[in-house]
Amino acid sequence: MGKTISVAGVVINNAFYDGGNNGGPEKERALREIRTESKKNGWQIYENEIPHSRGFPKMMRGDNSYRGNAQYFPTFADEFFRSVGL
Repeated sequence: MGKTISVAGVVINNAFYDGGNNGGPEKERALREIRTESKKNGWQIYENEIPHSRGFPKMMRGDNSYRGNAQYFPTFADEFFRSVGL
């Protein structure tokens, strides 16, 4: 029996890049492909990205001494919950 999956939207994960060129041409190409596929399927792309952060594992262990980029996750979470009606 097949299952149907409803897509709430597309979140860009770990797209921040510290190499001096913000990801360069490969990042731009990947984002163009994501935008094209999202538009074709009627999927929204969330404005808030989820960055890489060493703070996530620490916080999951209950250590909030260093949050790093994990501090931005609640902003994405709020956007996501609003989009699904929660």
